[in-house]
Amino acid sequence: MKLGVTTVMLSAFAAMGCARFAAKPAVATPPPGEQEKVGAFGATKELRASALPVGKMSTRPLVRPPGDVGSREQLAPLQFVATYDVPNVTSLEHAETSRPHVWNDSLERNQYCVTAQAEADAESFNMGPEWSGGLTMALPVANTEAVHAEHVEEARGTLTIVDAWADGSVRGIRPILRRTIEMKQLAELSGVKLFAFRDVRDDGTSFVQFVVSRPPVRRGSVLGSPFIIHLANGEASAAQCLHARVALPLVAGNSTMASVDVAVEVPAETIPMPSGTLTPTRARRMRVNVSAMWLARDRDATIDARVTWVGTEQSRIEMHGASTRQPTVMRNTRGDLD
Repeated sequence: MKLGVTTVMLSAFAAMGCARFAAKPAVATPPPGEQEKVGAFGATKELRASALPVGKMSTRPLVRPPGDVGSREQLAPLQFVATYDVPNVTSLEHAETSRPHVWNDSLERNQYCVTAQAEADAESFNMGPEWSGGLTMALPVANTEAVHAEHVEEARGTLTIVDAWADGSVRGIRPILRRTIEMKQLAELSGVKLFAFRDVRDDGTSFVQFVVSRPPVRRGSVLGSPFIIHLANGEASAAQCLHARVALPLVAGNSTMASVDVAVEVPAETIPMPSGTLTPTRARRMRVNVSAMWLARDRDATIDARVTWVGTEQSRIEMHGASTRQPTVMRNTRGDLD
């Protein structure tokens, strides 16, 4: 009789234990081949390039600009805003066309970042067909030239690109293309998000496009530009927008890396004052390191991304990046100089 009671009790406890463990939600694990770590120091992500969604970034048109762009040709949300008789292409109604010493983001929504610059070639430093990832909110355009605009939709994980011919003399904008590209979010830390997609071209070449978005800066705690991009060729550039982009080529047997410094405002304690309250400005620098390594024995490249804090909190941080072109040092997967 006692043995039967004991058996029943053990069965009941076992059933309770199974129910308790079954009620726990399943822990989300990264897909096979992906490694992800998130901690107080930052966030890291490692995955294969084949795990990224495939898209196609546009390139600069290497042709003669058209001479018949009319004033009636318009392309929303891009428009011309004149300041001191200088026409600027922007998506903002009230654009800051100057380069302020103290950076503050606009409160307007649906912001597009624009550029007309090309990225320097990694070996010759000549201006190639690749659009620069150092974008700005307003771009002065005097005559007819090709412009490129980008918009990041964080909730959907998409990048919308718009290419157009803009003529500042008549303030007309003629569309070339509009495309929306799906991205994969790799990491997030304190509002800074890192996205990526595999950029496959018609000629067979491919890149990994990394897009870094940030929360707005609105308390005057950043001096200079909110982004400083350190390219794989050793050149540095600034980006004055809500996101910046950097591309790494995917070449079998080679590895490349780049980094992006981001200015982030951090929460500050509100101080009571006799006439009200005061919230001091506090900011900190964050660094996004990305690399693409394709070993000769592998069938695919390995993508490594790290988002970490740099330095300590300050009342104001200076973000300045002078464009310097240094000799490129290329290494193969064995570590030898090429």
